[in-house]
Amino acid sequence: MEKLALEEIKKIQLEILIAFDTFCKQYDLNYQLYAGTLLGAVRHKGFIPWDDDIDVLMTRPDYERFLSLSQEHPISPYIETRCHRTHINYNAPFIKLVDNRTQGHEFGRAKEIMSGVWIDVFPVDGVPDDQVEAEKHIALLQSTIKTLMLSSRPMVFCKNPIRLAKRLLFYLVYGHRDYRKLADQIEKEAQKYPFGQTKRAGVTCFGNGWNNIVDKEIFEKSCELPFEGHLFSASQYYDTYLKQLFGDYMTLPPEKDRISRHNYTAWWIEEGQK
Repeated sequence: MEKLALEEIKKIQLEILIAFDTFCKQYDLNYQLYAGTLLGAVRHKGFIPWDDDIDVLMTRPDYERFLSLSQEHPISPYIETRCHRTHINYNAPFIKLVDNRTQGHEFGRAKEIMSGVWIDVFPVDGVPDDQVEAEKHIALLQSTIKTLMLSSRPMVFCKNPIRLAKRLLFYLVYGHRDYRKLADQIEKEAQKYPFGQTKRAGVTCFGNGWNNIVDKEIFEKSCELPFEGHLFSASQYYDTYLKQLFGDYMTLPPEKDRISRHNYTAWWIEEGQK
């Protein structure tokens, strides 16, 4: 088994994104580049050099249509649409588009949560107009997301007794929680406020809570931005959105902070092992 190099992973991810874009145009589905991928498109016209993933978002109505359509009509013979509703060993309340010719594992996840090279597709849901109600909604989601992440971690032993005791405590409290049920709870809570029926919206099923909440108009008007030599859909208000997500987004971070947020390995599946 030979690990895929970062540039090989990026090449596969770009191929998935191109196929996804083609599929969305075919079925009149709207999407936008999201998070670090949007930042990369604006600041680097492609991947952030030290990044290793692709994120897109869809408003919940388009997200649900995409999930249904891609189950009936796969994007390609080697791209699978996976989520906690469709796959047993899947722990997140959003979609991953996975190249099934590859396999991999993300550090800090239980061994049974396997994946290949993927891109993430996040749903955008409404947020209550009443601030008190909104704060309760986001707090509940963030608490359940934290529980989900802790329940997905394996028990890793170490020599430091204090650190080991802490890991054992977390494992005893969270290690036996059903992460698919937690993902269901997050998804149900996120959908309590349908997109378009409130003034604000955001990716509430994952991520950093209030940092993702903006005027719903951000997700309703799109433009095209260059990314690795191709044009992809992005919010027409990308400057406003990126400032919300990252602040002074055009300034590069210090070199010590130019590191990947993910720590995973991936490899090609040999013939006969699919």
